[in-house]
Amino acid sequence: MRAFLLAGAAISGIVSTQVFAADLPPRPAPPPPPVVVPLFSWTGIYIGANLGGAWVQGDISTDLGYTWSRSNAQFIGGGQLGFNYQAGVFVAGVEGDFDWTSGRKSSPFVDTVAFGPVQAVGNWNWLATVAARLGLAWDRALFYGKIGYGWSRTSVDLETAAGDTICCGWGHTNSGLLLGAGIEYAFTNNWTGKIEYNFLDLQKRTFTVTGLNIVTTDPQVQMIKAGFNYKFGWGGY
Repeated sequence: MRAFLLAGAAISGIVSTQVFAADLPPRPAPPPPPVVVPLFSWTGIYIGANLGGAWVQGDISTDLGYTWSRSNAQFIGGGQLGFNYQAGVFVAGVEGDFDWTSGRKSSPFVDTVAFGPVQAVGNWNWLATVAARLGLAWDRALFYGKIGYGWSRTSVDLETAAGDTICCGWGHTNSGLLLGAGIEYAFTNNWTGKIEYNFLDLQKRTFTVTGLNIVTTDPQVQMIKAGFNYKFGWGGY
């Protein structure tokens, strides 16, 4: 009899537990795992375009004994290609730029025996630079400096007071040390914008036109450029 009573109590307890469990609300589903947003990285190859202004300053002299200073400001525009690698907050890379310009500067007229009053007309054609970039990243902002080398293409004509070209359109490519600094900001994981200043210290070159030496003495170029880049990142970042 006692065994029957114990069995009945056990069965009653099991039924009561099941009925109580049926009255409880359903267990909530587990929360989804947190989404991990990757940190932005400057590592990657990039390509872009730029637009700005450039100023050339220097002295010009001739065998005729006349020396004049020139200051030539012009718009420039072109593109750049480069690569960055980020380690912690440090970013190192290399960048090449090419910009076109249509600068034109004329000297004062100088009297000559053969042609009468003659002036030298210099045409500024293009600029190209290759530089290392070293910078510090603050999340999506990059503060950087540049050091490298640059080239500038110029040509010189001799023109009379009547506007006739005597000679010769000869051109030379000057080269020299490049220094610069700038800031770049990543608006998305792939698109960035930048503004930078560059200083290009070119070497002295001599143009010889119809036996007349025209010397450009240590021309210096200053540039301010704004541009944008598209970055092909590592791992999609």
